[in-house]
Amino acid sequence: AHPFRRPIYPQRGYGDWELTIPVELAANRRIFNFVDGLEVFSNRSEPEESLISLKVGQYRNLKTIAGSDAHEFKKVGSSATVFPCNITDESNFIEALRDEYYYGIDIGY
Repeated sequence: AHPFRRPIYPQRGYGDWELTIPVELAANRRIFNFVDGLEVFSNRSEPEESLISLKVGQYRNLKTIAGSDAHEFKKVGSSATVFPCNITDESNFIEALRDEYYYGIDIGY
């Protein structure tokens, strides 16, 4: 979640770096050797944080997801993960996560 949140946030993000670093350098963070996917959109992230996440996901060929992470009602649904099938229960959801064809989108209310 929020892999490139800036360290100015109270939770200090996930390390100190500039969001203008080359994608190749950002993508070489050790954690990316252990994940299958990456959150690329969240309404709690700044646009440049989402952009570097998206670029790293594409560079590393990772599955992308998004979540509204809404802390206020008007932000609910502002980003989402698109699946090619209807999700009707938990087992459908798990099966869909194993699928290769989902992706995160920013709806941007």
